[in-house]
Amino acid sequence: MLDYMIRFLVSLDSKPAQNYDKTPSVLILCLKVQRTIIFLMLNNMITTYKAFDSNLSCRGFKFEPGKVYREENISVCERGFHSCKLPLDVLSYYPVTSRFAVVEASGEIQRKTGGDSKVCSSELKVVKEIGLVELINAQVKEAEGGKSRATTTGNSAHAATTGYNAHAATTGYNAHAATTGNSAHAATTGDYANAATTGDYANAATTGDYANAATTGDYANAATTGNCAHAATTGYNAHAATTGDYAHASTAQPNTVAAALGANSCAKGIIGGWLVLTEFEKENIKLIKAFFIDGIKLKENTFYKLKDGEAVEANER
Repeated sequence: MLDYMIRFLVSLDSKPAQNYDKTPSVLILCLKVQRTIIFLMLNNMITTYKAFDSNLSCRGFKFEPGKVYREENISVCERGFHSCKLPLDVLSYYPVTSRFAVVEASGEIQRKTGGDSKVCSSELKVVKEIGLVELINAQVKEAEGGKSRATTTGNSAHAATTGYNAHAATTGYNAHAATTGNSAHAATTGDYANAATTGDYANAATTGDYANAATTGDYANAATTGNCAHAATTGYNAHAATTGDYAHASTAQPNTVAAALGANSCAKGIIGGWLVLTEFEKENIKLIKAFFIDGIKLKENTFYKLKDGEAVEANER
């Protein structure tokens, strides 16, 4: 049985009827399907964030900034344009080495409770592309940063700081931690709880599954221990390490190490950097080897895995 609850929020003013399309009324429809509630918002527009592959595509659909795309008969997690209200939530769907953008979701908007801030919309416009630093800064603003230190323990309870030596830590599910100051670390222990920093000497670490770690500052390391939990750095002398299964490690400067120590994991870097790769036999470590990226035997910006003792290209984004 479906239990339908319809709630109308009507906004009226003294404008002529022909101008109502500029301030459309909002219809919110709440459908309770067993234990899952799906919220539908009609004729609404919200600013969200979206991640893409290197071609600015998402699941084979290519986007262009400034264009409005439309889809009919949407269904959250199945059909439509998906984006996230919280910036760091996009890292649960695309690795930290992806391209990111500020987007506008409009038309019919659906959101399923019990998860992160992902929404599904019938219309989407890519407003502007942003980098990882801007994505992290946006997360800090969303979490109302500026505290000297921030710690949370609840699910979906995010922590953010902007000061020097101001750490952020969370222990809840889907609870992100972000910092923008130097020597300001970010750490999370929950699943789907990402950690990100933009300052120098500001490390990011996670222990949950699908919990990514990203840093953009110099001497700022990123480490993860959960399955499918990626680690990425862009600063000088900033290393990335993962120990979970199906986890990626990547660096973007020479003289850095990207270490992938879990089963079915891979790593990438640029010329002058090092990769540490691991090969498993069943559930046991068979071999660990280090490789120098010289641009000849090993290409830069290419994910590698260890197979039969050799570094081979991995089919990863």
